[in-house]
Amino acid sequence: MPAARLRPLEGPAVLPEDFGIGPLADQLLPGRGEHRVLTAAMSFLDGLAAGRLEEEVLLPEDRQELARSLQYHLDLGLRPKRFRLGTVYFDHPASESSAGTQPAAEAAWLNIRLFGAPGVAEGELYLAASGGRWYVSDIQTGFALLAEPYVGRTEKYIPSAYGWRLQ
Repeated sequence: MPAARLRPLEGPAVLPEDFGIGPLADQLLPGRGEHRVLTAAMSFLDGLAAGRLEEEVLLPEDRQELARSLQYHLDLGLRPKRFRLGTVYFDHPASESSAGTQPAAEAAWLNIRLFGAPGVAEGELYLAASGGRWYVSDIQTGFALLAEPYVGRTEKYIPSAYGWRLQ
C-alpha cells in the first residue's frame, strides 16, 4: 500500500470566530494590504494595553482630537489588557480606473474586542491611508465597559453575519 501524503491546503485559511466580532483576522499570512493595516492596528492597541498612546499611529489630520479623547479614557484607567482583531474590510473609492480595476483602498475597518479587568468591550477600529502609510482614524467602542464586570452571554449561539455597519 503506497504511503499517503498530506495535500497542501488550497484556498483561504479557515480561522476561528469570536462570538461578538465574527471571523478573526489572519495574522499569520495576511495579504499585503491587510498586513499593513493589522500592523498599524496592533501597534495602536498594544500601546493602549501598555497604558500609553502611540500618537504616531494616529491619522495626522485627526491626531490632536483623537489623542485628547483617548487620553481621557487612559487617565481613568480604562485600557484593555489584551484584544482580538476581526477581519479587515477595505473601503475603496467610488471611481474606478479606465482598465476597470479596483483602485487602492483609502480606508479600512475591522471589528475589535477589548478585554479589560474585569470587563469586555466590542467595537470597530477605523484606519485611513495617507502618504503610503496606514493610520488609525477612529475607534468606536465603550471604554467604560472595561471597568464593569463581564457577564457572559446566556443565549444559545447561532452563527450569523456580524457587524454593526450596513454593508
